Amino acid sequence: MRNRIFFPYPVGSGLSFALAAILVLSACTNPTATPTPTTEPVWLKVQYPASLGNLSADFTACVPDGVGLVVQEGAGMAFDEEEADLVLGWAAPESVLGYAAELGSEELVVIVHSENKIPSLDIEDLRLVYAGQLTDWDFLGQSPLALQAWAPLATSDMWALFAEAALGPDLTLGRVVGTATSPQAMREAVAADTGALGVLPRRWVDSSVRIVPINDLPVGSLVRPILAFSASEPQGPARAWLACLQGRLE
Repeated sequence: MRNRIFFPYPVGSGLSFALAAILVLSACTNPTATPTPTTEPVWLKVQYPASLGNLSADFTACVPDGVGLVVQEGAGMAFDEEEADLVLGWAAPESVLGYAAELGSEELVVIVHSENKIPSLDIEDLRLVYAGQLTDWDFLGQSPLALQAWAPLATSDMWALFAEAALGPDLTLGRVVGTATSPQAMREAVAADTGALGVLPRRWVDSSVRIVPINDLPVGSLVRPILAFSASEPQGPARAWLACLQGRLE
């Protein structure tokens, strides 16, 4: 089930209505009231993957005046005009139907507990860890401590990118590797265990975890653009919202 969050369409104050009522009641005559035309609210519907969920404050800050925002978390790049005006994606496929705009970029990083002082890792280390063949930090030159690896959901953009750029598509996860159902769950799992290791979009990283560099991974290998998709080039409120978001993410 998708989670929907509604930011209510702004409505006017009730003060003018109350004042009008008082004037009508105190008048000597009872004129026929003329109905005030109502303006239909303008809604902007946006779908985004869990990996971009930490941008919710930016989503809200960029809403134009007089516009209501509906955001829903959902996986995949399938665009449905009835479901969303805009679909955001990260680590997206190269071929996309319709209109696409680049808003910025995001990087997937390897994280450990904040107290773990390991200076760096190699790609082969990561492959052994996620294959379930390396389960103690002493094999990596650290104090003896059980190593608990966490992987994103196999259907997530995070896992697709990690497997493509670092682990290799043919790697089979070891049974001892845990699965984190969301970026927040990943961060909490690694922060709660001094022997844990996982991956996370850089914007999700806070002081509870620490980023570990990967020695032999080419610079930029885990960086991908944040994209916005729509059936045609956005206009009006959608265009203004994207321009604002682009400015905040660059």
